[in-house]
Amino acid sequence: MPGESSVDFTFKVVLLGDINVGKTSIFQRYRDGTFQDYRRTTTGIDSCTKIKQFENTKIAAVLWDTAGTEKFRTVTQNYYRNSNACLLVYSIDEPDSLACLGQWVNDANTYSESAIKILVGNKTDKRNLVDHRKVEEFATHHNCDLIFQVSAKRGEGIDEMFTTLAHKLLEREMRKRQSVSLFENEAYDILTPKLTDKIKLNESCCT
Repeated sequence: MPGESSVDFTFKVVLLGDINVGKTSIFQRYRDGTFQDYRRTTTGIDSCTKIKQFENTKIAAVLWDTAGTEKFRTVTQNYYRNSNACLLVYSIDEPDSLACLGQWVNDANTYSESAIKILVGNKTDKRNLVDHRKVEEFATHHNCDLIFQVSAKRGEGIDEMFTTLAHKLLEREMRKRQSVSLFENEAYDILTPKLTDKIKLNESCCT
């Protein structure tokens, strides 16, 4: 991808969920800010990359759109291995789409155990038929990190969701690097004799 080689971090984000919940519509909104009102089922995999700048840090967020049908499930599993984040999408006008997310969470935990999980209720432009308590229970039970409600059709909440996710991914990566740096410093202190220890060692050798 153009410019991706000059970024500080690259994060892989996958869209998961059943068919017709609007994963591809969210993907298109993220990619180029458009919406196409049609019901063509995704039959494979698509991806796009966007570069974001946070002060002195530049990141590349690679979003993967996956097929939601059982037929392509085995194929798509190979594509979301080692993902940094999973967007678990349901449609707020279809209560069953939330219940069916459980199988996608299981796959995410299997192939991307450490990924940030975001529960996304799409189609806020329609009547909400999903009890908010069910949403909160699902998020708690499956250890989701964030909950968002968006409308890919109107573009509502999409930018906020991806910006919040990018911040969270960057913060976690920075904490991880700080922990590694701290561990390396502690290991260096343990393995490297202090100057006073060296002096004492030399004195004992001379006596």
